[in-house]
Amino acid sequence: MSWRLALVARFAGLASVWAVLAAVVGLLLMMAAPKLVGGQGYAVLSNSMKGAVDTGDQVVVLPQAAREIRVGEIVAFDDPDGSGKLFQHRVQHLERIGSELEVTTKGDANTGDERWRVPVDGEVGRVVAVVPGAGYVLGRLGTPIGRGLLIALAALAALAVALTTIWQRPAEPTQEAHHA
Repeated sequence: MSWRLALVARFAGLASVWAVLAAVVGLLLMMAAPKLVGGQGYAVLSNSMKGAVDTGDQVVVLPQAAREIRVGEIVAFDDPDGSGKLFQHRVQHLERIGSELEVTTKGDANTGDERWRVPVDGEVGRVVAVVPGAGYVLGRLGTPIGRGLLIALAALAALAVALTTIWQRPAEPTQEAHHA
């Protein structure tokens, strides 16, 4: 094998290893970063906000004081019908009623809206970031098989780095004893 071909092969191998490592680190950061700042990450499961937030996107939600909600923001809240689903919809209207705020929200792609209440001194979630397509990947990583796959991928990447480092070391020169 020519030295040029060997150099290209070595570069391709190193680039592949670093790409896998970057992907693993990136996925871990996307999973952990929201929690590090007191928030949560969610995979979007519907097209109710199509255009602003699409199915398969990952949203980062941080807590926000209810009194700071503004019309036009995308907020995260529990389904007012009690289904247990978490919606991320845009605020259309706010009205203070006693010690509560009545919030009207609507998905950008929906025809209907939701009305729900929150104590004025309560909290809601505010969507602060959208990572296109990441919800597909991160949603799968939340399963036992996905976590196992991530651990296996990280282990393979670490092994590849170790082997590449070993193979790159120059051979030790041998010394032959000369006898007179």
